Amino acid sequence: MIAGAIPAGEHWGGSPARRLGRAGAGWPAQAPPPSRHARLWKLAFAFSFVGEGLLALVAFGAGVLSLLLAGAPAPSLSGSLAVLAGEAGAVVVISTVVFALLVALTLRLVWKLVRPGWHGEGGGVAWALWFSGDLQESAGGALFPLYASLYTRGWLRLMGIRVGRRTEISTSTGLSSLVSFGELSHATDDVGFCGARARAGWLHIEPIEIGSRTFLGPGAVLREGTRLGDDTLVGALTLAPRRPAAGTSWFGVPALELPRIPEAADPARTTDPPKRLVLARGVMDALRIFGPNTISLFVGLLDLLILDMLGGRLGIAAMFALSPLVVLASGFLSATVAVAIKWTVIGRYRSGQHPLWSFSCGATSWSTRPTSSWPASGCCDSRSALR
Repeated sequence: MIAGAIPAGEHWGGSPARRLGRAGAGWPAQAPPPSRHARLWKLAFAFSFVGEGLLALVAFGAGVLSLLLAGAPAPSLSGSLAVLAGEAGAVVVISTVVFALLVALTLRLVWKLVRPGWHGEGGGVAWALWFSGDLQESAGGALFPLYASLYTRGWLRLMGIRVGRRTEISTSTGLSSLVSFGELSHATDDVGFCGARARAGWLHIEPIEIGSRTFLGPGAVLREGTRLGDDTLVGALTLAPRRPAAGTSWFGVPALELPRIPEAADPARTTDPPKRLVLARGVMDALRIFGPNTISLFVGLLDLLILDMLGGRLGIAAMFALSPLVVLASGFLSATVAVAIKWTVIGRYRSGQHPLWSFSCGATSWSTRPTSSWPASGCCDSRSALR
């Protein structure tokens, strides 16, 4: 937060802002060397959007092709709605799995270009960082429910990210193969892993390491070169220190160390759940991953089939005239389904705290996302989304 005029050549930061030193301190004084194959990388930037679209198209095509090979009947209003819902679910499951695999393998391949050190802004490293970030963002609509689920660790490991046992990771920005997590750690919603920074044509990259049993609050920011020791806590919207001592807690910008009193918790409900709870959560997470898109595709197919029927019986002009009513009805149907699922699964929200491995957290993450893609909170407190 800055108030007033900042003189040229100075580095300010914090809230409220204060002078931190000279701008550009520690950066190379000379210009970066010219990038090899600069024109090739410019073309890569230009055509990357096509590649992202092809991944989604191939994934959806795989789902549709599977139904065709299985001999499934074509969608029709004259058929059973249950059959239509089943076909929508089959397409969603196959497409989502294929898309997740394609995204993970593509990122794993692209991140081979990303190396720590100093690089020019116009080369392959810069393209790899930009493309990987853009791909994760564009894929977020379909794959958002994968985060903060039982399947997140395996998915990130397939990308080439080191993730320890029982570590929980929700949505974030800046994830790459240079970010690593220890065991039993927790990264909540919208954590920023800023492993690269740019200035005057240079790109500086350093790894980020998160120790075991470390908690990253919503909106926390970790800069390049950050190494958090075991049992560290970084609060919501906090700029994490780069080398904090293990077992410490931090909050604010700049971060201030805060005392922390650990709360007693049952390991069977927090860090060491029994197999029955793991299985139950796996089922709930699968419903959360595939359910929203199945509902969306089912409603979308109904829209198309109804519009096709109107066009065939009443003509194209009538179809266009009635299409707003069809879309309005489908929106009402979607809202009704969302409300019905919320009341059926979770009922009325009441103040309280619940352990991560409980029906309350699983039901909340599913019931609040039947037709949307908001990330699930890694911890469960109905009084505050930031706990």
